[in-house]
Amino acid sequence: VAYNEVIFFFEVSENDRLVEELSEIVKDGQFQGNNGYNKMKILLSPAKKLDFSYEKSSLKNTDYLFSEQSKEIMKELSNYSVLQLSKLMKLSDKLSILNKQRNDSWTYPFSVDDAKQALFSFKGEVYQNIRVNEFSESELDLANKSIRIISGLYGVLSPSDLILPYRLEMGTKLSVSGHKNLYS
Repeated sequence: VAYNEVIFFFEVSENDRLVEELSEIVKDGQFQGNNGYNKMKILLSPAKKLDFSYEKSSLKNTDYLFSEQSKEIMKELSNYSVLQLSKLMKLSDKLSILNKQRNDSWTYPFSVDDAKQALFSFKGEVYQNIRVNEFSESELDLANKSIRIISGLYGVLSPSDLILPYRLEMGTKLSVSGHKNLYS
C-alpha cells in the first residue's frame, strides 16, 4: 500500500447495496483528495463470466504489469490436457474444452483485435451493476485511476489494461516456475 492510500476490497453479491454505492462513489469522485490525487483504491475480484464483444471506450489501452509472470503461467497451463484442466479447475467438459482452446491460443503481446480492456471484459454481477457503460469520459478516467482488479493470470489490472479471455481462479493449485501456487 502506497503512502496516504486507503484500499477497499469489495466482495459483494447480487443483492448487496455496495455495488450500487460503489458505482456512485466512483462517479462522484468522493474519495479524491484536494490535490486531485486518489487516496482510495478499490480492489475488485475478476468475474468468471467474460464478454469480448466490441465495446467502445474512451480510455487509452494500457499494458498490465506482470506480463512475464503471465507468460510463465500460461505456458504451464497450455501443457494441461482438457481432462487435466477439468480436474485442476473443477470445470465441466464444455468449459474445459473452451479453456484449453483459450490457453493454447493465448499469446503475448496481444493483438488489439483479440484483446479487450479489463473493466469492460468482466461481466459478473459486480461489473454489471457498476454500469460502467453509463460512465462519462471523466468518470471512466477517475475509475481507471481508482479501481484495480485482482487476477489469477494477470496479477493487478487497471481498468484500461488489455486482456485476453482466460479462466484461472486465485485459489487454483497450480505449480509454476518452482512456486507451489499462485500466491508464492
